[in-house]
Amino acid sequence: MLSSKQQRGDTLIEVILACAIFAMVTVSAFAIMQRASANAYDAMERSQVRALLNGQADLLHYLRDAYVQTLTTGGVVTAGQASVWNTIVNTPTYNSTAPNVNGCLPTTVPNNFFYIARNGTTNYQLKAGPTNIVPASGMPQAGQGMWIQRVDSPTNSANKKYKDFYIMACWQSTTNNTQNMSTIVRMYDTN
Repeated sequence: MLSSKQQRGDTLIEVILACAIFAMVTVSAFAIMQRASANAYDAMERSQVRALLNGQADLLHYLRDAYVQTLTTGGVVTAGQASVWNTIVNTPTYNSTAPNVNGCLPTTVPNNFFYIARNGTTNYQLKAGPTNIVPASGMPQAGQGMWIQRVDSPTNSANKKYKDFYIMACWQSTTNNTQNMSTIVRMYDTN
């Protein structure tokens, strides 16, 4: 058995040092958790924007299919989804070069950028892009931080004419960084 003279407690310096180490470990753990949470939210945000881009791509496919169906059944393209596609492919202004997919501004050719909006439950309409597209303050949506640009194929591409549609989004993320994302849809001419 030890006598009371041989028992020794922690000094004040040892206690302060232990508290300081514990505080540094705690602060580091919170910083790592906060960074992981921000990365997870950023990944979720990018996933949602990808779904929005895919939605505009699906609408392009839907409108083209309606156009092709109208032509194959002997119909005349006068109204409805087929006429929206007809307007998209017959707009005279276009680019022959790809736009800058890392930027937040569409190419400056007038009427070259647009988006597709729902008009009612089953009708869609073509909307011309605004003169200036700025990053959306939250999630982008068609016309606010998201647009489509048409790029036509060169005329000498092995007799295959196609149009590329660059669907782009630009938004202000939760980390206050300007983010952008794009996808490309290639549609071959039906003529």
